Amino acid sequence: MSRMPKSARTVAVAACLAMAAAMAAAAPAVAAPTAPRVSLGLNGSAPADAHRISATAADRQVSVALSLKPHDQAGLDQFVASLSDPASPNYRHYLTSAQYNMRYAPLQADVDKARAFLKANGLKVTKVADNREVIDASGSAKQVAAAFGTSIGDYTNAAGAHFYANDTAPSVPSSLAGTVQAVAGLTDQPMAHHAAGSAGPAGPGGGYTPAQFRTAYGMTKLSGSYTGAGQTVGLVEFDAFNQSDINAWTSNFNQPSVTPKVVSVDGGVSSPGSGQLEVTLDIDAVASTAPAAAQIAYEAPNTDAAWVDEMAKIASDNQINILSGSWLAGESCESGPINGSHNSFTQMAAQGITLLSASGDWGATGCGYNGDNTTVQADYPASDPLVTGVGGTQLLTSDSAGTYQSESCWNQGSTGNTRSGGGYSQIFAKPSWQTGTNQYRSVPDIALDADYGAGALSVNLNGKWEDIGGTSLASPLMAGYIAMVDQKSKAAGTADVGALNPTIYAIGQSSQYASTFHDVTTGNNNTYSAGTGYDLCTGWGSPQGDNLADPLINGATPPASNDFTIAASPTSVSVNPGQSVTTTISTTVSKGSAESVALSATGLPAGVTAAFSPTSVTAGNSATLTLTASASAAAGQSSVTVAGKSTDASHSTPVSLTVNSSAQSDFSISLSPTSATVTAGKSAGTTVTTAATTQTSPGNIALSASGLPSGASATFNPTSVSAGSSSTVTIATSASTPAGTYQVTITGKSAATSHSSTFTLTVQSGTAGPVTVQNPGFQFGQLGQPVSLQMQASGGTGSYTWSAAGLPSGLSINSSTGLISGTPISSSGFSVTVTATDTSGTSGQAAFSWFIF
Repeated sequence: MSRMPKSARTVAVAACLAMAAAMAAAAPAVAAPTAPRVSLGLNGSAPADAHRISATAADRQVSVALSLKPHDQAGLDQFVASLSDPASPNYRHYLTSAQYNMRYAPLQADVDKARAFLKANGLKVTKVADNREVIDASGSAKQVAAAFGTSIGDYTNAAGAHFYANDTAPSVPSSLAGTVQAVAGLTDQPMAHHAAGSAGPAGPGGGYTPAQFRTAYGMTKLSGSYTGAGQTVGLVEFDAFNQSDINAWTSNFNQPSVTPKVVSVDGGVSSPGSGQLEVTLDIDAVASTAPAAAQIAYEAPNTDAAWVDEMAKIASDNQINILSGSWLAGESCESGPINGSHNSFTQMAAQGITLLSASGDWGATGCGYNGDNTTVQADYPASDPLVTGVGGTQLLTSDSAGTYQSESCWNQGSTGNTRSGGGYSQIFAKPSWQTGTNQYRSVPDIALDADYGAGALSVNLNGKWEDIGGTSLASPLMAGYIAMVDQKSKAAGTADVGALNPTIYAIGQSSQYASTFHDVTTGNNNTYSAGTGYDLCTGWGSPQGDNLADPLINGATPPASNDFTIAASPTSVSVNPGQSVTTTISTTVSKGSAESVALSATGLPAGVTAAFSPTSVTAGNSATLTLTASASAAAGQSSVTVAGKSTDASHSTPVSLTVNSSAQSDFSISLSPTSATVTAGKSAGTTVTTAATTQTSPGNIALSASGLPSGASATFNPTSVSAGSSSTVTIATSASTPAGTYQVTITGKSAATSHSSTFTLTVQSGTAGPVTVQNPGFQFGQLGQPVSLQMQASGGTGSYTWSAAGLPSGLSINSSTGLISGTPISSSGFSVTVTATDTSGTSGQAAFSWFIF
């Protein structure tokens, strides 16, 4: 562990509450909000030893990062869990960032709602993350404080550093409770602490060499064939490095040159500072075990808002296989960025990125960086169940080659940042794969060398050699090892190993444990002792690299010999009190032979019952699920889990159920077709159909259109309908209507409610030209999951007739609209050609690939 800047101290929760009471007279009163609000975090963000000087100047500019919730958190969590389940058809079938955005990212409507809130409070939106999960905004301190229901004060800490911080917990209006996850940026004090420590100048021989590490951890066979080539390791950084130091290191150890790509976030870091040793150590450590792996150093200012932005950037870019972080935050004393960055970690896990973090260097007191040496808790992000926490050991070798002799839990002293981080989380519940009886997540999961007193890694820093260690060494050493494992996995035609924890714990509880890990059984971190098997000091121990690689690649538990998939169609249904609704539950054989699958449903809201017909099916067949709401069933939305269980396997699929209000009449509205292409000066049309969705008739429904391009008008025949009737809308364009694609909204409004549907109108120039079909790019789909792809074309004359060749089995194209839909029934790669022909017979084509897994 390294020396921490004194100005980087922040507050523990209990100290915050005590301080808030003591300074009540000095802090300005916050006006009571006029509307209900929900809290976004812990009380205040000033350190326990800080003194409030005054209120922050009202016109001081403050930048914040607003984190939004995924739109299907339950479905996302279920999917991420299935990626590590060898019995799941999703096993290691990762998403691209585009697929993640389509399935799970906050909806554009969520972004618009949050932007409207910020704008209404006078804040300027400066950036929206590509995954739509973080919105950056700025405004005056007065505007920010009012927006988030708090006050902001100027503080000074015991070291004399000045900063601003929020005095009380931030909040948002209750109408945003389902949209907003957290806010960061209400303080400008440094908050990330690195877990690197130095024994001072010692020369290249003061620490272990890369070759000695590979020998000690039994990686020589693996490293003889694999170097991490083709893999990319990402590094979380809040400081910078000198390339000359990296060059000196690789030259000294006769290793391939390493030139990390630097990606700046929120302006990056202009020049190396006090955390330079951390960044340099991370780069050298990765190269120690994966000398040919590419590296990306994400560098951001040391603030909680920049932390959230950095994680969102890494997730959205999706340019790495493995992420290692050695910068830490105490769970209770620096909670600001936790919720926001957990969202990004979830996306990374869905995309197959292995997440690693140093477990910390203050033993079991995770807020030791902030002066709290008594509260027992884990450090974040190692405490996140999606992240593999890497603890520290003292490594002893028996010869100059690095032959493994023994390890003990790292502990170089009774105080300070000198011992392996480990303990229980105060935030995250114990995941299903973790051992023990405690209800919370335990850390670390594994451990490697950290003891810079007995020997860590020799690093060149500003032209001088130092022996640098801490759990900051252990995490990137493991990252380099995983790069070699991923390279071997790809060479065998299999996927990256992705999230490690479920596999590591399965191995730890199997007969493979003794041959794949060094069980570290001696030493302690002043709170917890190492022992046989898993412990809160070294986890499962350190890797025996050559032996561990194949179990990580193959999974500790062999896949079921007979397996199936399960899906629901539709996946979202609504029902009125006193009525029933149905959905079809289909099963498909994915491996072996068809077996009997017993069906069940959980998560039903009060007053709703489920019935399957039949109650069990042979894999490959379907059943009807009927959901019946009693007359007294409460209105609302819930996620019902439909499970199928056979002798060898079990799988589940979610069904979103909405119980409608019994007091309000309602209707639905649909369009057919949903899109059309017209030449400027001509007309296009669609049929609007309404249907009653409650027993009570909604009465007269007036129809209107919005979003029309200039020079265009809409005519309805008739202009209003009753539920269950239809109307024809004709959209007439003029010769001056600009060419382009427009989203026209058709709205039906009754006395009680209104609904709308979108019609895509493509206007092409009145001058005939070639027909061009827009290429949608490489497409992915999942066996048994419905597909909807709207093709677009421009040019030509009049309307288009669509056709397609080579579509995946089960899909078809609508000849009038160009919509490709259906459910894939076979997995393979397909070469698709889509043709659009105008009324004059002129055609255009687009060819692309479609992969169904």
